[in-house]
Amino acid sequence: MPGSAGRGSAATLCSAGQFSCDAGFGGGRGGGIEIQAAVEQGIDNWCSLASATATVDTGGADSFSTFLPPGQWEEFRQIAADRRVSLIQGLAQSVQLWLDTNPTPDIERPSVTRRVIVCNQKGGVGKTAITAGLGETLAEDPNST
Repeated sequence: MPGSAGRGSAATLCSAGQFSCDAGFGGGRGGGIEIQAAVEQGIDNWCSLASATATVDTGGADSFSTFLPPGQWEEFRQIAADRRVSLIQGLAQSVQLWLDTNPTPDIERPSVTRRVIVCNQKGGVGKTAITAGLGETLAEDPNST
């Protein structure tokens, strides 16, 4: 599959339903790793196994796409063919392997959800800039307000 210059191949990945709720595998999983890095690591780990792992139920899965480094897609396709698993199943097993080896850290969740609203009926007054800055601040230190 063609990819953008210098980025490798584009792979359409199917994540099983239990993965899809974690957009980008951020939110603390693996230290907030980007989905591309997580998929690359999962595929590397899956390819280095002696055989395929347990079958992952991909029924009702959400799809997403990411770029893979040059050569990784071709290697993955060959190993999946050698193991006689579909590409979707191999990718689901790769993501599941990554999730199993990178558990979500234990973090204390607030008992009450806090909403901060930035509003003004006039346009061009900095609502988006203020919201972005506030979001960054809260991400760095949720107790700062």
